Amino acid sequence: LLVSSMGSEKVGYLDDPYVLPCVGNDAYGPVPHGDLALPIEAYDSTSNALTIIQQRSPVIK
Repeated sequence: LLVSSMGSEKVGYLDDPYVLPCVGNDAYGPVPHGDLALPIEAYDSTSNALTIIQQRSPVIK
């Protein structure tokens, strides 16, 4: 909700061996075909001076 309501822009992603890998369609894109959504992504809202880290899959041992 924060990512879409603040008009945040995707600025990167994190790759961690302890997070379950997954991939999906970009939920925030204006068209159905777009960028891939990865397990951990970083979004930036310059107008609010806020960076958001979104984790989409669980941590594994």
